[in-house]
Amino acid sequence: MLSSILKNLNAKIQEDSNLKVLLSGSAISLFLKVGGLLLGYFLIFLISKQTGAEGVGLYQIILKILTIVGVISSMGMNISVLRFIGQLNNDIERSKIHFLDNYIVRITLIVTVPVGIILFLNADNIIQWLGKENEYSYGLKLVGIILPFYVINQISIEFIRGFKLLKLSEFIRNVLTYLVMVIGIILIFPKDLAKIDLLTLLFIGIFISFISSRWIIRKLLKKIKKSKVYFDRKEFFQTSFPIMVTTLSTALFGAIPIFFLDHFTSQSEVGIYSVAYRLASTVTLVLVAVNTISAPKFAEMYWKGEIAELQKFINQSTKIIFYVSLILTITIILGGKVFLQIFGGQFVEGYSVLIILSIGQLINASTGSVGVFMNMSGRQGVLSKIFAYSSIFLLISLILVKDRLNMGLVSVIVVFFHIMISIIPSYILYKKDSISTFYIPFINVKKNKFQD
Repeated sequence: MLSSILKNLNAKIQEDSNLKVLLSGSAISLFLKVGGLLLGYFLIFLISKQTGAEGVGLYQIILKILTIVGVISSMGMNISVLRFIGQLNNDIERSKIHFLDNYIVRITLIVTVPVGIILFLNADNIIQWLGKENEYSYGLKLVGIILPFYVINQISIEFIRGFKLLKLSEFIRNVLTYLVMVIGIILIFPKDLAKIDLLTLLFIGIFISFISSRWIIRKLLKKIKKSKVYFDRKEFFQTSFPIMVTTLSTALFGAIPIFFLDHFTSQSEVGIYSVAYRLASTVTLVLVAVNTISAPKFAEMYWKGEIAELQKFINQSTKIIFYVSLILTITIILGGKVFLQIFGGQFVEGYSVLIILSIGQLINASTGSVGVFMNMSGRQGVLSKIFAYSSIFLLISLILVKDRLNMGLVSVIVVFFHIMISIIPSYILYKKDSISTFYIPFINVKKNKFQD
């Protein structure tokens, strides 16, 4: 019986080219993401063993600052480039890709270099104004130095991804920086890792990733004929700006709670919350993996007008995302205390936070790749408004409860807003465009005109 089921499943996969691409591409992406995730956990383990929850907290705070400043400085180009590579990668317009790359690098340097200099020169004053320790000042200076490399690397990864070179893009995105940091700790700081040394290793890891991504792009561009054909820069920025708002809001969703915890509680509580949040994010691991392969497919199928096939592709991906995420949620809830204990006894305090965040991530997974689809189909403006308003309300909510703030309350607020930014776009897309991205088991959702 099992043999018959497997044969039928294999036949279905072979007949459906899009499903085959989804499964094979997602498997590659998932493998690399799992590898990066485990390496990231091992890195946190090494940090926690030498510097405790405080070291983990400082690392996460500086990383969040770099992420937010990087998102603003990239101006949405790190996501819009993926869409434009999908549109331009054809026999007629492929030569425009040379201009696209040169233009992006020039604009990025014009923006990031002055911002980096300002951060570096004013780091001491900023940290003194906030009343923080000198280690924060060192971290902020590093952010200023590394910012141009970080932003160009983030855009370059999506550039490589646009060419569907998933193994390379996901290795650089998920593995390389962690790998450099782990090797650095083991070989250089096996017993005497200081918080400042940790931040230096972060800089080195990002710089090596930058060198790797630019080398790959140089190889790619050598295969494309140059010409004096340009692309519409106005359209590029009209697409990029709302995507920047969405990406920035997403970054703020992860960073604002950590900043509030650091200011109103302690660096230690930041570390515990961060580990719980990282573990809970495992639930959406398959969602991120599927998004990696589905984003260029969404862009390609939508702009070709293959809407029926697109809806079928979305249905297949959402079911895969939901059931794998459900299994991961159950596993994390049942084994949560054991997982947290690995990082140290004090991290077990985050078990209730882990449960709350994991359930929220499962609900998020049930709505599928809605955000990615809206960005790839030209609906980035609507999505950016939803994310922007949600991040503002998240900030207001945390301000209102600041006097009784703790990581448990923060996790409840974060989950509520995560659910909102998942459900609202799905509902809008379904009502206005008759496209369904969500999956609810045992409940029959009314089929739209594109479904079988």
